[in-house]
Amino acid sequence: MTKLRVVTPEELTQKEIRTLFSLTLRGWSELRYRFHKVVSYLRERDIPGRIKEINATIILAEADDKISGWAMLEWDGSSCFLQMNVRTSCRRFGIGTMLVNEAIDICKKKHHRKPTVEAWDIRSEKFYKKFGNKLEITYYSFY
Repeated sequence: MTKLRVVTPEELTQKEIRTLFSLTLRGWSELRYRFHKVVSYLRERDIPGRIKEINATIILAEADDKISGWAMLEWDGSSCFLQMNVRTSCRRFGIGTMLVNEAIDICKKKHHRKPTVEAWDIRSEKFYKKFGNKLEITYYSFY
């Protein structure tokens, strides 16, 4: 059974950070880029003059002590940006839906607008559209 765990970036272990990097698309996907930025902020936080606050929340989907998927919410003023990835072998089991629903709930509780997601292909567009008006969908130029 898959369970969700919501953590701050500071609560992630080094092993979890490595696992999350391995679950992002290879190269410099937007999620990998943004997560790298968050991890860099963690390392530099105690340096004088550096960013002190990390405006991100991580949602981990775990089954049998293994991370099967994850999502990252980043706060930018009054908006919230959501990106996620589910392990290929764990797709089509409702994990992505669980992650998005949890992200929507977190955004409501923090008094932010609905999360913004980026549909980067037709399959992701179809997935995000099933949440109706609970998400703000932007489109990567795949058309």
